[in-house]
Amino acid sequence: MKNLDKLSENYQHGLTVRKLSSDFVQFLKEENEKKSFYENICSFAGSIIKFYPGEEKTKELQQKLDFSNMKIKAADVYSAFVLMIIFTIFVNSIATITFILLGYTFGETFKYIFVTSLIGISISYYILVYPSIYAKKLRVEASSEIVQTILYISIGLKNVPNLESAVAFAAFNLEGPMGKDLRKILWDVYIGKYSRIEDALDDFSNKWKFENREFSQALDLLKTSVTEIYDRDKIIERAISLILQSNMERMNQYARELKNPITMINALGILLPVITLILFPILGIIMPFLISPYTLIFIYNIILPLTVYFLMKNTLDKRPYSFHTVNIKNHPEASDFGYLSLKLKDKKIQIPILPFCILILVFLSFNAIIGMINIDKDTSISTRVLYGLQIFWAISISTIIFTMVSSNKNKKIKKEIEEIESEFAEAIYILGSTIRSGQPLEASLRKTNERLKDQKIHSFFEKIINTMNTMGVTLKEAIFNKDFGVIKHYPSKTIKNTMKIVVESSSKGLNTAASTLTAISQYMKNVHDVDEHLKQFLEDVTSSMSLISSFLVPLAAGVVVGLGAIIMKILIFVASLFNQLPIDQQEIPIIGTKIEAIMPIEILIIIVGIYMIELIISINIFRIQIEKGNDLTEIGYSIGTNLISASLIFTITILIIHFGLGSIIDFTISV
Repeated sequence: MKNLDKLSENYQHGLTVRKLSSDFVQFLKEENEKKSFYENICSFAGSIIKFYPGEEKTKELQQKLDFSNMKIKAADVYSAFVLMIIFTIFVNSIATITFILLGYTFGETFKYIFVTSLIGISISYYILVYPSIYAKKLRVEASSEIVQTILYISIGLKNVPNLESAVAFAAFNLEGPMGKDLRKILWDVYIGKYSRIEDALDDFSNKWKFENREFSQALDLLKTSVTEIYDRDKIIERAISLILQSNMERMNQYARELKNPITMINALGILLPVITLILFPILGIIMPFLISPYTLIFIYNIILPLTVYFLMKNTLDKRPYSFHTVNIKNHPEASDFGYLSLKLKDKKIQIPILPFCILILVFLSFNAIIGMINIDKDTSISTRVLYGLQIFWAISISTIIFTMVSSNKNKKIKKEIEEIESEFAEAIYILGSTIRSGQPLEASLRKTNERLKDQKIHSFFEKIINTMNTMGVTLKEAIFNKDFGVIKHYPSKTIKNTMKIVVESSSKGLNTAASTLTAISQYMKNVHDVDEHLKQFLEDVTSSMSLISSFLVPLAAGVVVGLGAIIMKILIFVASLFNQLPIDQQEIPIIGTKIEAIMPIEILIIIVGIYMIELIISINIFRIQIEKGNDLTEIGYSIGTNLISASLIFTITILIIHFGLGSIIDFTISV
C-alpha cells in the first residue's frame, strides 16, 4: 500500500476524476485490471471446460463474486472445481497402474491413493467455497471502514462541495475493501462505464444495502447534500448521525448475543479439559494402548485450540462494526510485527526477533531436555515436575519476548497518537473559533497552542510552530515537507487529512476555514462519542475474557497438572503395595500394566502448558479484535502481558498442590 500512501499525500481537494494526474490513473488501472492467482486459475479452467450446475446455484455464486469485485464468472469457478477433480482422478489412475507394475501391495497402493484423493478433494472444495470465504472476509474488514467512509466523504463535501472530489478524497485515504470499492467507482467513471459519479454511487449503495441499510441511506443523503445549498450542512450531519446511531444499535445487540459464545468457549476451553485431564492418568493405566502422550498432544495442542479458535472466528465474523485503528507503519521509529527497529545514522534497520527467541528457547530448555532423556525409575516425581516446568517456562519466555519486543515500542508510539487523536476534535474547534475572530492562521495556531498546554496535542502544535520559527518555512512546509515535516512523526490519516484541510481552506478565506474546521470538529466528536459508547457496551464481555485469559485458564491448567501429579503418586504407591502381595499380579487389572504406562508428569506439564499458551493467544486475539479492531500491536502486547501473569499463576498453582497437598499424603514407601 506504499503507492496508495504516496497518492494520499499528493491528493489535492477539488480534483474530479478526469483531472486526476497520470500517477493516480495508473494506480487505478493496475488495481482494477490486475487479476489474483485464484482468478487466473478459474479463468484458465473456464477456457478448457464449461460446467453449469444450474441457474439458481450459478446466480448465488455470481452475487458473491460481484460483491468481492472478482473478474470471473460463476461458471469459471465450477469449471475449476470439476477440472481439479478430473486431474485428481487422472493422477490416481496413473499412480495405481504404476504401483501395480512395480509390484507394490494393495495396502501400499491404497495408502497413496487415499492421501492424494484427500488432498485433491480438499483443494477442489476450497476452490468452490473460496468466494464465500473471501466475501465474508471483506464484510468483516469493511465493518471498520463504514463510519470512516461516510466521515471522509462528509469532510470532502464540507471542504469542496463536489461529489467526485469527495469520493476521491475517501478512496485515496481508505486502504480496505471500502477504499477499493470507491477506487473502482473512480475507475469506472474514468473509462466511461458511468457517465456520472451519482450513477456509480447508486450501484455502490445498492451493493451494501443488504449488508447495512443505514450506510446505504447515509450515502443517499450525502449525494442529496450536493444540490441542497442552504441545508447542506444539516444533511451531512444527518448522514453522519444516521450511520453512528445504527452502529450503536447493532453493536448493542451484538454485545448481548456474545454471552452464548463466551459460555461455549468457557466450556470447551476450560471445563472440558479440566474434567478430562484429571482422568487421563487413570485411563493411561487401564487403556495404555489408547491413552498416550501423542493422543494428548493431538487432542489438547491441535484439536481443542483449533476448535476454540474457529468458534471465536465465527463469532468475530458476525460483528457489525470494527473500531478504527491507528496505522503507525510509516512512523520513523515504528517496526513491523516480529521485528525490532534500530536506527543507524539515517537508516532504519529491522531485525527479525524469531531467531533470537528460538535460541532462548533452546538455551533455557536444554538442561531439562537432557534430564528428561536420562530419567529412570529412581528419578523422583518432584524432579520430573521441575523438568516439565523448566521447559514450559522456556516456551513461555520465548513467546513473551517475541510478543513484547514486537509490540512494546509500537504501543508507546500508538498510544501517543491515539491520545492526540482523541483531543484533536476539541483542538481544531478552538482553532476554528480563533480564526473566526479574524486572526491569521499562523497566529491562530499559536494562540490555540497556548490554550492546550496541559494536553498531549500541545506537543504536536509546538513542533509545528518551532519548525516554522527555526527554519523560516510556511505552515504547509512545516507540516508536510518530506524531509523535516512534523506529520511524519504522527502517521494518522485523521490528523494528516485534517491539517491538509486546514492549510487548503485557509487559502479560500478565514471565514471558510473557520466554518470548515468547526464542522469537521463536530463530525469527529460525534464519532469519538459513539466509539466510547460502543466500548461501554462491550466492557462486560471484554473484562470477563480478560479475567479468563489472565487468571481462570492458568488456574484451571495448574490445578489439572497438580492433581495429576498427586494421582500419579497414589497410583505408583498402590502399584508398589500390590507388588509385595503373594498373589498372581496378572489377576489384578491395574497391575497387569507396567508402571511406565502412567502418563509422565513432565510430559503432562508441557502439553497442558502449551495448551494454556495457545488458549491465551486465541482469547486475546478475540478480545482485542472486539475491543480495538484488528491491531497487531495491541494483540501482541496483550498476549505478552497476560502470558506473564498466567505463567506465574500456572507455576505457583502446580507447586502449591504438588508440594503442599502432596506432602500431606503419608506414603509408607518412598516414591
